[in-house]
Amino acid sequence: MREYWTDPDDNNVAGSYIAPRLYTTVLGALIAGEFDKGARILELGCNVGRNLDELCRRGFYNLHAVEINLGAVELGGATYPGLYYDLTVHGVDVGEFIDLDTGPYDLIFTVAHLEHLHHDTGWRVLDWMAANTGNIVTLEDEVTDMGYHYRRNYQDEFERRAFVQLYAWQNVSALELTKDFTLRRLKK
Repeated sequence: MREYWTDPDDNNVAGSYIAPRLYTTVLGALIAGEFDKGARILELGCNVGRNLDELCRRGFYNLHAVEINLGAVELGGATYPGLYYDLTVHGVDVGEFIDLDTGPYDLIFTVAHLEHLHHDTGWRVLDWMAANTGNIVTLEDEVTDMGYHYRRNYQDEFERRAFVQLYAWQNVSALELTKDFTLRRLKK
């Protein structure tokens, strides 16, 4: 997996993550409705940074990211210079990132990232998230279980870690994603 995401194939080329998407706008509105502009926010697997740029344009300034694909980070810096001026990007695998002492965060969010963490190691990332924030938003494919997708129910995963689900939106195809995605808001 690590090798794939470091230099992904044409199906996941960084340039395909630049175009505006409705789910990015919805995430931005959700987060802006709940958190102060100075909230310390982390996105795991930001790719070029489109979701974080949405938050930056809404006035958020304490933004952090993890992205293993350095080509995506470079393209993001050229595409969203206002965001990358203040953004703290950790250009490492999320498994390496969680061994760094970077927390806590007011919010950790993920979009189509956790679904790629193998069952044998993904629990470490989920434990780290639970230990380093009281607020989580996931927008993940919770159905597909093949190749580099690993099915999980994130309500179950985080409720085991002392979180409660505030709301969920299943079958988010209206947000320009497949019906297999679920948006969840969880709080400790």
